[in-house]
Amino acid sequence: MGFFFHAAYTRAIWVCIAVLLIPAPTFPASERFEAVKGGVQFSAGYGYRHDEFDWNIAGTIAGTDPNVLSELTWSDLLIHQLEMGMRIEGKSGILLRSAVDYGWIVDGENQDSDYLEDNRLSEYSRSDNQSDSGNTLDFSVGLGYLISLGRSSITFAPLVGYSYHRQELTMSDGYQTLPNLGAFSGLNSSYDAAWRGPWVGLELKVDLKKTTRRLPPVMLRLGLELHWAEYDAAADWNMRADFMHPNSFEHEADGRGERVFVGIWYKMSRRTALGLIYEQQRWHADDGVDRLFLSDGRVLDTRLNEVNWYSRVMCFELSIRF
Repeated sequence: MGFFFHAAYTRAIWVCIAVLLIPAPTFPASERFEAVKGGVQFSAGYGYRHDEFDWNIAGTIAGTDPNVLSELTWSDLLIHQLEMGMRIEGKSGILLRSAVDYGWIVDGENQDSDYLEDNRLSEYSRSDNQSDSGNTLDFSVGLGYLISLGRSSITFAPLVGYSYHRQELTMSDGYQTLPNLGAFSGLNSSYDAAWRGPWVGLELKVDLKKTTRRLPPVMLRLGLELHWAEYDAAADWNMRADFMHPNSFEHEADGRGERVFVGIWYKMSRRTALGLIYEQQRWHADDGVDRLFLSDGRVLDTRLNEVNWYSRVMCFELSIRF
């Protein structure tokens, strides 16, 4: 799967190079490169995404007996993602931007391991399963102020905002590796996670055509965001008769995240552009609570040690400015 994903990146880069080599449209020079002052920009695109996700819990709320009791890992999650965005730039310099993405998980793997001793020793149970379904949802809104440098070829903006991210993960096609019992039927478990909270960031835009007329009509945009998040999740472990259903256990914790992106846009006209954007996110939550709901009505709390989510996506985008 990793080879296929990197091959897709390579193809995307070659497409970007090919776009840059296309002769610029024959619009008058005054319209071809001059940015529209202010206005509204709408964009839509398709992204190819790769995620990794994991969490682990301890045996007690104090983080002992053992310090890692159970660990779940979702790896090589391949996702097709549709994206829509809006960007409003006021003549006074105010910037408002928003984006929403929805993705379909089409492939991935899951591992579920349990341990008897601290530091992941004496593993007594492990299943290796499929995770080839599920969905993702991301929403972000930000408000900032545009500051121009020089002849407006370089613009940067400090921003504040709010974001919401959801992963609906699944487990199916079970295979018991330890002890080696082989495939088992009926596995249809789910884990739905959400991250929500404020962020601060910076965005830098460079209009290469304004730096020198020898360059093609290309614009670069780079961004960095720091996030604070409330993390919560709910799971349905369908193979466990001693757990409640559909809500077998819940997770709560405080988290944080970083998002970086870099994009290159080729200006096809004064108001339209074709873009290629690479985005990477890394999120972490720790010192939380794992609340287990048993079928006999009891509720048990243990420590949620940590949650980790890593995501990267390559997206093609068409934008229209009004």
